[in-house]
Amino acid sequence: MPIMMKIMMMKNTTTKMKYIITESRLNDIIFKYLSDIDWEISDYTDAEWGDMTRLFFKSESQFPEDAIFEAFENEDCIGDEEEDEKCPTERVLMVNKPFYLKLMSLFGITNIYAHKILIEWYESYTNETIDDRSLGFID
Repeated sequence: MPIMMKIMMMKNTTTKMKYIITESRLNDIIFKYLSDIDWEISDYTDAEWGDMTRLFFKSESQFPEDAIFEAFENEDCIGDEEEDEKCPTERVLMVNKPFYLKLMSLFGITNIYAHKILIEWYESYTNETIDDRSLGFID
């Protein structure tokens, strides 16, 4: 049985209309919402973080602190590697926290659902694979 999501819309101030939609339909709506944003993609190499991709709102400044999404390679060292051994890396995704909270509020979705849908959308939009399925926040 598919998960059902409820979306409530206010009509005037006294009447509430309720719509029940499937999770797959909600995914489609969120994907369309995110894809319709005019994004500026910036790929570059950083001395500390290596190859990075940042997504900004188009026509906004492109300072690192203004990024909405940021993906980079993270070394996954656990401390037992030899000094000359290279640590394995994994691609991780960070998101701007106010944007993340706005998305949760706008669509009435949970933290776990927001993580899942943002990673899936980012992968489909940029054709990058995010190895670490957790999502961090850009401070």
